[in-house]
Parts: sequence; C-alpha cells; structure tokens
Amino acid sequence: MASTMQLLGLLFFLTLVGRGISLLCESNDVKINEAPTGKTVKGKPEWKVTLSTDCFCTQTNVVLSCAGFQTLENLEPYIITKNGDICNLVHPVHSNEPTVFTYAWDTSFGFKLISSDVACT
Repeated sequence: MASTMQLLGLLFFLTLVGRGISLLCESNDVKINEAPTGKTVKGKPEWKVTLSTDCFCTQTNVVLSCAGFQTLENLEPYIITKNGDICNLVHPVHSNEPTVFTYAWDTSFGFKLISSDVACT
C-alpha cells in the first residue's frame, strides 16, 4: 500500500514539474536576428533572418509582422509565407535548430514577433 501511494505521489510530482517547466517557456522566447549576408541582389544588399529559441520547448504557429516589408528576392515558401501584413513560418522553431531565410532590400526590415504557441512534450 505504501509503495502504491509513493508511486502515485511521484507521478503527481512529475506531472506538476512537467507543467511547471512548460510554463517557463513563452512566445517571446523566439529571438529574431537580421544580418547582412555580404551579397547583393539587383543592387540591393541581401539580409539573413535567423529565428531561434533557447527554450527547450518548440515554438509553433510563429507569426511575424510584415507591414511594409519589401524584397527583391522571392521568399522561400517552404520556410515563410506572406499574407498582407502577416508572415507565417511554415515549420516550428526548435531549440538549437534555427529557422533561416533571406531577403534583399536597402535596409534591414526589423521583423517583430506577433505570436507563437509553446509546445512542450
């Protein structure tokens, strides 16, 4: 009987710890970095955008603000899609696996995170 209670107590504790860990990760854990690649496209500098997270949870349904965004390069539709003033990442951002895409314009755009969902398994 005591071992059954200990096992149930341990399972309850692990459930709380697991839920608590997932609460440590938030949407704003997505980091966005833009840097010049050193290349030019039709006379405009190319910019590399890297989205990453240090959180061990995956960031899904990542939505960026794209209001006013322009590029001379086609966006890679298997990485990011643009619909009006919104850009959506096609795949989640995983810890230690950044998502990268490029664009070409006079200056860096300054992408801003609108939202994402935290998925801890």
